[in-house]
Amino acid sequence: MDSPETLKSKNSKRSTKKPKTAIPSDNDISNTVACIKNDLRDIKVDVREFRADIYTELKDASTVYSLLKNGNSRTFSSIQILKDLIEDNSNNTSKKIDKLSKYIRINRLIIIGYTLILITINLVLAYKYIIR
Repeated sequence: MDSPETLKSKNSKRSTKKPKTAIPSDNDISNTVACIKNDLRDIKVDVREFRADIYTELKDASTVYSLLKNGNSRTFSSIQILKDLIEDNSNNTSKKIDKLSKYIRINRLIIIGYTLILITINLVLAYKYIIR
Protein backbone atom coordinates (compact mmCIF):
# COMPACT_ATOMS: atom_id res chain seq x y z
CA MET A 1 0.00 0.00 0.00
CA ASP A 2 0.99 3.54 -0.21
CA SER A 3 3.00 5.04 2.50
CA PRO A 4 1.92 8.41 3.93
CA GLU A 5 4.84 10.11 2.17
CA THR A 6 3.70 8.85 -1.20
CA LEU A 7 0.20 10.11 -0.53
CA LYS A 8 1.51 13.55 0.30
CA SER A 9 3.52 13.75 -2.92
CA LYS A 10 0.52 12.68 -5.00
CA ASN A 11 -1.70 15.17 -3.23
CA SER A 12 0.81 17.96 -3.69
CA LYS A 13 0.88 17.36 -7.43
CA ARG A 14 -2.88 17.48 -7.65
CA SER A 15 -3.25 20.55 -5.56
CA THR A 16 -1.76 22.85 -8.18
CA LYS A 17 -4.66 25.01 -9.20
CA LYS A 18 -5.01 26.93 -12.39
CA PRO A 19 -4.79 30.62 -11.80
CA LYS A 20 -8.01 32.42 -12.35
CA THR A 21 -8.05 34.64 -15.37
CA ALA A 22 -8.10 38.19 -14.37
CA ILE A 23 -11.09 40.15 -15.49
CA PRO A 24 -9.77 42.75 -17.87
CA SER A 25 -10.31 46.29 -16.84
CA ASP A 26 -11.83 48.92 -19.08
CA ASN A 27 -8.38 50.39 -19.66
CA ASP A 28 -7.03 47.02 -20.90
CA ILE A 29 -10.01 46.62 -23.23
CA SER A 30 -9.60 50.10 -24.68
CA ASN A 31 -5.86 49.45 -25.17
CA THR A 32 -6.64 46.20 -26.95
CA VAL A 33 -9.25 47.90 -29.14
CA ALA A 34 -6.77 50.67 -29.97
CA CYS A 35 -4.13 48.07 -30.94
CA ILE A 36 -6.64 46.25 -33.13
CA LYS A 37 -7.65 49.53 -34.79
CA ASN A 38 -4.00 50.38 -35.44
CA ASP A 39 -3.41 46.91 -36.88
CA LEU A 40 -6.46 47.31 -39.13
CA ARG A 41 -5.18 50.70 -40.33
CA ASP A 42 -1.79 49.15 -41.09
CA ILE A 43 -3.48 46.31 -42.97
CA LYS A 44 -5.55 48.82 -44.99
CA VAL A 45 -2.39 50.75 -45.88
CA ASP A 46 -0.62 47.53 -46.86
CA VAL A 47 -3.58 46.47 -49.01
CA ARG A 48 -3.65 49.87 -50.74
CA GLU A 49 0.09 49.70 -51.42
CA PHE A 50 -0.26 46.14 -52.68
CA ARG A 51 -3.16 47.19 -54.94
CA ALA A 52 -1.13 50.13 -56.26
CA ASP A 53 1.79 47.78 -56.96
CA ILE A 54 -0.54 45.40 -58.82
CA TYR A 55 -1.98 48.25 -60.92
CA THR A 56 1.54 49.48 -61.70
CA GLU A 57 2.64 45.99 -62.73
CA LEU A 58 -0.47 45.56 -64.88
CA LYS A 59 0.11 48.92 -66.54
CA ASP A 60 3.75 48.00 -67.20
CA ALA A 61 2.72 44.61 -68.56
CA SER A 62 0.11 46.26 -70.78
CA THR A 63 2.69 48.74 -72.06
CA VAL A 64 5.16 45.96 -72.80
CA TYR A 65 2.44 43.94 -74.54
CA SER A 66 1.40 46.88 -76.72
CA LEU A 67 5.05 47.59 -77.58
CA LEU A 68 5.57 43.97 -78.54
CA LYS A 69 2.32 43.90 -80.50
CA ASN A 70 3.18 47.10 -82.36
CA GLY A 71 6.72 45.88 -82.87
CA ASN A 72 5.45 42.61 -84.31
CA SER A 73 3.06 44.43 -86.64
CA ARG A 74 5.89 46.75 -87.70
CA THR A 75 8.12 43.75 -88.26
CA PHE A 76 5.38 42.04 -90.24
CA SER A 77 4.81 45.14 -92.39
CA SER A 78 8.58 45.47 -92.91
CA ILE A 79 8.76 41.85 -93.97
CA GLN A 80 5.81 42.40 -96.32
CA ILE A 81 7.52 45.46 -97.82
CA LEU A 82 10.75 43.51 -98.26
CA LYS A 83 8.84 40.66 -99.89
CA ASP A 84 7.19 43.10 -102.31
CA LEU A 85 10.57 44.69 -103.11
CA ILE A 86 12.12 41.29 -103.73
CA GLU A 87 9.25 40.34 -106.03
CA ASP A 88 9.58 43.64 -107.92
CA ASN A 89 13.34 43.19 -108.21
CA SER A 90 12.95 39.61 -109.41
CA ASN A 91 10.38 40.74 -111.99
CA ASN A 92 12.70 43.52 -113.15
CA THR A 93 15.63 41.12 -113.23
CA SER A 94 13.69 38.57 -115.26
CA LYS A 95 12.67 41.33 -117.71
CA LYS A 96 16.30 42.42 -118.01
CA ILE A 97 17.40 38.81 -118.53
CA ASP A 98 14.79 38.44 -121.28
CA LYS A 99 16.09 41.63 -122.96
CA LEU A 100 19.69 40.43 -122.65
CA SER A 101 18.86 37.04 -124.15
CA LYS A 102 17.07 38.82 -127.01
CA TYR A 103 20.14 41.04 -127.62
CA ILE A 104 22.41 37.98 -127.45
CA ARG A 105 20.32 36.23 -130.12
CA ILE A 106 20.43 39.36 -132.31
CA ASN A 107 24.20 39.66 -131.79
CA ARG A 108 24.64 35.98 -132.62
CA LEU A 109 22.75 36.47 -135.88
CA ILE A 110 24.82 39.58 -136.69
CA ILE A 111 28.07 37.70 -135.96
CA ILE A 112 26.95 34.79 -138.14
CA GLY A 113 26.03 37.27 -140.90
CA TYR A 114 29.42 39.07 -140.68
CA THR A 115 31.19 35.72 -140.61
CA LEU A 116 29.39 34.71 -143.81
CA ILE A 117 30.23 38.09 -145.39
CA LEU A 118 33.92 37.70 -144.44
CA ILE A 119 34.00 34.16 -145.81
CA THR A 120 32.47 35.29 -149.10
CA ILE A 121 34.91 38.23 -149.33
CA ASN A 122 37.81 35.85 -148.70
CA LEU A 123 36.50 33.44 -151.32
CA VAL A 124 36.07 36.26 -153.83
CA LEU A 125 39.57 37.54 -153.15
CA ALA A 126 41.01 34.05 -153.32
CA TYR A 127 39.20 33.42 -156.60
CA LYS A 128 40.60 36.66 -158.06
CA TYR A 129 44.14 35.76 -157.06
CA ILE A 130 43.82 32.20 -158.28
CA ILE A 131 42.38 33.19 -161.67
CA ARG A 132 44.95 35.85 -162.26
